[in-house]
Amino acid sequence: MARRSIVQEIKDFRAGLERYYNNMRIQMQNEHRVFKREYGRDVVRVPKGVPIHIPSTAPALIRVARDQIHVESAQAMVDSLGDSARAIERQEKIQLLHQTNILNLQTRGKVNIPRQAASDMFIRGAACAKVMFDEDAWPDIPDQEEGESAEDYKERLNQADAMRATSWPFIVRPIDPLNALPDPSERWPMDFCIEAQKRRVIDMKTHYPHWRDPLRQSFPVGDNRRDDPMREVEWVEYWTKDRYVVLADGDPVIDKPNPYSVVPYVFCYSGLGRE
Repeated sequence: MARRSIVQEIKDFRAGLERYYNNMRIQMQNEHRVFKREYGRDVVRVPKGVPIHIPSTAPALIRVARDQIHVESAQAMVDSLGDSARAIERQEKIQLLHQTNILNLQTRGKVNIPRQAASDMFIRGAACAKVMFDEDAWPDIPDQEEGESAEDYKERLNQADAMRATSWPFIVRPIDPLNALPDPSERWPMDFCIEAQKRRVIDMKTHYPHWRDPLRQSFPVGDNRRDDPMREVEWVEYWTKDRYVVLADGDPVIDKPNPYSVVPYVFCYSGLGRE
C-alpha cells in the first residue's frame, strides 16, 4: 500500500502540472463550450434584453474537417533495408503487421481510436490514448505433457502460434486530453503521466474492497450522498516507468511496480497552430 509521502507527492506534483497546463486547458474548455454551443452573454456581450442567436458554425466546421480525415483508408508504409528477396519479404511482413494494427485500432474496441483522435485533434487541439497489455487475450504457449509425443506437442504449439498470430492482446483507450497531464518534455516514451477520471462508489467497493471512502464522513448522517452508490469518486492514476499508483478520492488503492516498464500513454498535438 502506498505511503502517505507518495500520496502528498502526487497531489503536489499534479497541482504543479495543472498550473503549467492551465492556459492550454482553459483554451480547450472554451473551445469545447463553443463546439457544444454552451455559451451566452459571457461570450457575446449585448445589452440586457437583446436576444442572442448562437450559430452552429463552429460545430459544423469541426464536423466537416473531421470527416475529411479518412482514417479507414490509412496505410502503413515501411522502407526496405535492401533489394534482396529476404529484405523485401521482411518489409512486406512488417508492413502487413502495421496495417493489421491500424485495422485493429479501428475495430477491436468500443471506440474507433483513429476516428476519436481525429475528432479530439480538431476540438481539443490534441489527442491522447492509453495502451495496455491484455493478458487474457494472449494465448499461453503450452508445456509438453508427460507422455505426450513430440508430434502431438508440436501440433499444439502450432495451434498456439496460430492463435497468437490472430490475437490482439492490447486494450487501447482514447483519453480526453483534458483528463491527462503528460510529461511536458514531449519525449516518448514519457517519463511520467497523470490521468484523472471519474468512477462510482459502487464500482470502487466492488473491485477495491479495501478502499476507505475518505469523503463519506464529510457528509452528515441523513445526507443521501453519504451512502449513495452512484456518488462520483475521483480516480487519479500516476505512472512512471517504474511505478503505478492510483488514488481514489485521495485514498491509495494501487501502488505497485509498473508492469510495462514504460508509461503507457501517447499524447500529441494537432500541429494546426497555437491559436
